[in-house]
Amino acid sequence: MKFALLVLCWIAASVLTLISQILPTPVINDEIKDNGSIRMRSIELERLKRNLRNPRPPETSKETEIRYAEIKDDFESIQKIQSSIVKTYTTGLEINYERIRKLAFEMRKKAIRLDINFFNTDPLLDSSVEAKNKKTRKKTTRDLIIELDKAIGRFVSSPIFKQGKIVSSDVMEKSQNDLYEIVKLCDSLSQVTEN
Repeated sequence: MKFALLVLCWIAASVLTLISQILPTPVINDEIKDNGSIRMRSIELERLKRNLRNPRPPETSKETEIRYAEIKDDFESIQKIQSSIVKTYTTGLEINYERIRKLAFEMRKKAIRLDINFFNTDPLLDSSVEAKNKKTRKKTTRDLIIELDKAIGRFVSSPIFKQGKIVSSDVMEKSQNDLYEIVKLCDSLSQVTEN
């Protein structure tokens, strides 16, 4: 009987040893040692900080679709409106300044909405752009149209619009500054053509 109990204990110990070798070890110790998990925690903390700075309630899939459609529409419209401005300025016997002013105002609205939807910013852009605008020297309509065309070219050729590319925050900031420049130039163009 003692021998049977000893054999039974030996079998139980062997089975427990075998089971402990088969079962995975706790991940906690490995995660603490693993630099990748520390990196992942750091990335997650940065994401949380960004969300705290720009609190936006979680979107439903329908809201996301609407926002994406607005971004796409604004991105395309800015380019189409610029073509219309150039065409209005270069064709015809007389320059239709009123049409250029209306087109510049429409482009400005599209650029501000694009900034809000794409860069997730507050619509406080108006006052900062107007303050910067007062400091600029007087330019001709032709000069403003050329500068606007260059700013739009820089903005639409930004790497942030290339599919499958991850971009740095510097590239995002540069693209957003290009969009601010578009808004500023639209304001200047509206003022010049109004006079």
